[in-house]
Amino acid sequence: MRQLPPEGALSLALSPNVSLRSSWGLGDELTAQVVEQLSYLGHLLHVQGFKEPHPEPRRVPRPWDDEAKPEPKRRTATADEMREWFGGGAVRFVPPGP
Repeated sequence: MRQLPPEGALSLALSPNVSLRSSWGLGDELTAQVVEQLSYLGHLLHVQGFKEPHPEPRRVPRPWDDEAKPEPKRRTATADEMREWFGGGAVRFVPPGP
């Protein structure tokens, strides 16, 4: 067990309270920084040589990004939106009863 990585599935299953921040090492962070800088460089080159729209620089997600982000609330489509999506009169929306 000592030879297994601390961020492995077995280690996380045995001790689920382990922070994902501790499993993100220096090598992981440096690799993410390099990818983000290359993405930013691509963005700058695109701005310099091409017309809009320009691609936005990408951010590499970190393991702890999901911890603070609440689940987005899903919105139910209205009858008019469903009618427009499905092409007008071919579909009839009947709202659920009480």
